[in-house]
Amino acid sequence: MTNKVKIGFDLDGVLIPDHSIVPNINEEEFFNLTLYEKPLFNPVGAFDIVTARVEAIRPVTEKWLSQLTTKPENVFMRADKSTETPAEFKYRICKQQGYLVYVESDLQICKDMLQLTTKSGFNLKIIHYATWVENSFTHGFDDIDDWK
Repeated sequence: MTNKVKIGFDLDGVLIPDHSIVPNINEEEFFNLTLYEKPLFNPVGAFDIVTARVEAIRPVTEKWLSQLTTKPENVFMRADKSTETPAEFKYRICKQQGYLVYVESDLQICKDMLQLTTKSGFNLKIIHYATWVENSFTHGFDDIDDWK
């Protein structure tokens, strides 16, 4: 008998291209652009989305997610007036859901989550998406080389 392992994925920059690097774009334009983007990849198996997007834009987010071949089991989004940082929110959800692996696009969020993981002793492997797809685990993540 095998145990089902669920992975948590960031959304922007992992499953969908990240438009936050486009200069002079406001939030509404950002989310309108994302509706026309094709997925960078379609995950297989059990997975959840854990995004720092706020609940107010859930309809746009779910509309985009509807094009995935395999749908996420859950989509976790921050409360509209959350005081948590994106890293704190994502870490809290990962811990509550018991993920073994979380894939994140923002290197600083990866580092912040790694600090939270180290402090609590929760065994969560945090993978930086850009270095993962380049098949290189650098940037201080030597302890996760076994996830290549």
